Amino acid sequence: MTVVLGLTAALLWAITDLAAQRVTRGVGALAAGFWVLLAGCPPALVLALLFDGVPTSTAFHGLVWACLAGVVDGIAVLLLMRALGHGDLAIVGPLTALEGAFASLGSIAFLGEHLGGIGVVALLAAAGGGALAAASSPRVRSPGAAPAVLAALLFGVVLLLLSRATGVGGMTVVAVTRCVSTLTLTPIAVAGHATRLPGRRFLLLVTATAALDVVGFGLYVAAVHHGPFTLAAIASTQFATFSAILGILFLHERPRPHQLVGIALTVVGVNLLSSA
Repeated sequence: MTVVLGLTAALLWAITDLAAQRVTRGVGALAAGFWVLLAGCPPALVLALLFDGVPTSTAFHGLVWACLAGVVDGIAVLLLMRALGHGDLAIVGPLTALEGAFASLGSIAFLGEHLGGIGVVALLAAAGGGALAAASSPRVRSPGAAPAVLAALLFGVVLLLLSRATGVGGMTVVAVTRCVSTLTLTPIAVAGHATRLPGRRFLLLVTATAALDVVGFGLYVAAVHHGPFTLAAIASTQFATFSAILGILFLHERPRPHQLVGIALTVVGVNLLSSA
């Protein structure tokens, strides 16, 4: 059951990126990020109350870390939207999955953790694969690669911050993070005149994107609670694989041979890191 829940979450996240790409290319990255985050707040809060109930006073410390993660997450989401607006899903998805590699490096540098031999190999594979996937030619970066890598870096910081959010239910952490992310992007969206309600077609797509994203998080939380964390992490990181498949099959994206090798290396490295 843990694997099924994790894989379903990964698939929903990949579909979320597919839908977000359409939204971004229709209304712009800033408006897409703002409205997707805003639309995700109500379902996240409902799921948090259903799964975790009302937080108690003992949850204050964890909620502070969730709020800090939300600030960083808001900027990361904006960068991801920019990447999806300019780049191929088959490239952006695996590059974003490098968040796990960045989180691992951060845990080594700041939390004093250590990686074994498999972890080192996984980091090298993920880094090398990311470099190959990001390059459309030896001298030219693939469109969207730079903001995708920056988004992955910030998402890695989010993961590190959320690792400190103890004593709080998983869906409560998701809800708080999402709401703070929305508040973080709100002044930027207002300054960029990106808060005008999108057309009905894009509003439905935004709502669906936000709902899929939050449900994916809910399934991931359920996977973590149901079985071993390692198994849930490995299954959920398959969103990189699903993103590449969706981009190639449904968007008719055609990564170059060296980029396909890079995508494969990135996916392998991310999976190894999840089990290291």
